[in-house]
Amino acid sequence: MNKKAVLLLICVFFLCNIKDSYSQIFKKSETEEPVSYEAPKMPIDKVTGLITYEGVVDIPGPSDSLYTKALGWFSEYYTNPNNVIREKNSKDKKIVCKYWFMVYKPEDEAGKKIVGATVQYSLNTYFRDGRFKYEFTELRKKAASVFPLEKWLDKSDPAYEELNNYYLIQVDENIKKEIGELIKGMQYVKPTENDDW
Repeated sequence: MNKKAVLLLICVFFLCNIKDSYSQIFKKSETEEPVSYEAPKMPIDKVTGLITYEGVVDIPGPSDSLYTKALGWFSEYYTNPNNVIREKNSKDKKIVCKYWFMVYKPEDEAGKKIVGATVQYSLNTYFRDGRFKYEFTELRKKAASVFPLEKWLDKSDPAYEELNNYYLIQVDENIKKEIGELIKGMQYVKPTENDDW
């Protein structure tokens, strides 16, 4: 048998077995029962139909100061703020960020984490005197074409997999963690330096 035929047989064998191995993805070993994950209740915007985490936070201060504080926080929080911050509108007191994080498949027997998908999102922030609004929306799986995460919720979709629930748990945790960090950063009051003590 020539090398191409052997290579082709190996590829076919691998492709036939990969689906079977991921249908068993929730088993760590053959003796374990499969684990099932339930997707968290995702907040769906009634107008857009998109998964959207939003809230309004009361913070003392004028809108100009809150806007400037948020820009400072974004610049420190994100690794590459020049690529993340897509719109800075000081007139309308609006900042738009686009960023991403990874979600992972369940750990294998060796405890190794394997990337399952990269999730992109938009974070819109709006500022008024004494408060700001955040909006995490347009959550998408990074792919060759647009793949909105709402598809992971649709059990009637032929491409639906139980693994989607495992990813959605991580999405929910990541977004809620970032919301907490944003609020904490906006509430932080930098101690004043006073050399004349």
